[in-house]
Amino acid sequence: MKRAILAVVLAVAPSAVLAQTVPVQSTQTMDGPSHLNGKTVWVPVLSNGTPTYFHEPGGGLATVSPVWAAVTDGAWILPSMPDSAYTIPANLCWRVTFYGQSGSPVATIPCVQPSAGNYWYSAGVDNFDNWLPSIPPLPTIAYVQSVNGCTGVCTVSSGSVGDSDVLGQTASQATVNLVGTVPSAGKYRIGYTADQNALCPTGSESVFFTFTWTSANHVRTVNSITLTLGSAQSSTSGAIEGVVPIFAAASSAITYTSTVTGSCATGGPASYDAHISVEAVQ
Repeated sequence: MKRAILAVVLAVAPSAVLAQTVPVQSTQTMDGPSHLNGKTVWVPVLSNGTPTYFHEPGGGLATVSPVWAAVTDGAWILPSMPDSAYTIPANLCWRVTFYGQSGSPVATIPCVQPSAGNYWYSAGVDNFDNWLPSIPPLPTIAYVQSVNGCTGVCTVSSGSVGDSDVLGQTASQATVNLVGTVPSAGKYRIGYTADQNALCPTGSESVFFTFTWTSANHVRTVNSITLTLGSAQSSTSGAIEGVVPIFAAASSAITYTSTVTGSCATGGPASYDAHISVEAVQ
């Protein structure tokens, strides 16, 4: 009876050791559109990428020396890699680098763990052609579906689609067309700047601008900041500027008016310069 048990143990022990190594191979390693010719080098590393020695499955200390194989037309094999499930430390990583014929690296994988328990293990081999990188999903790219409501081939206005420049203006302005006809429904941006030109010797005047457009068939208006036209030029209050984002309906107009109030007690009138433009955002 004892002899029978001993015979069974001797018969099983060698296969158990063999099961603790696994061949790793590939037949389709690519370098761009072509099969790679060069070599693959495997270095044992910790999870932080530091090269390490380790205890082999079945016994024996392995150094940090790399393991490598020649790659010919995309094919290579490492016939006996330690199964990472049985190494100490457990789950040993191998940093894998592929080199082209010039000797320059073409790809590096931080951690590969050969094992008979891998999803890419089949028919007694870790088939590297079925290995998938552990890379987090990349963000979804948002593609432009339309530009100002236009799909397909579109003509898009770039830069300013309407301008108005006045110098030394002393009186209120009636309706000024910045954009007589909006080229297409969409987002636009009204930008304005105005500063004092002539002074009021005494007293003061002021001016503000009213912008008008049509959004979804409804007329909208918004007023600018008010600019005071005083008796002295001021570096902090002698100018105004602003941006008005809007959505304008197709074939509508974008206009503005200016309103001057007050009067100079003596001399005058005061005046202002204004520079106003409309830009297509999309």
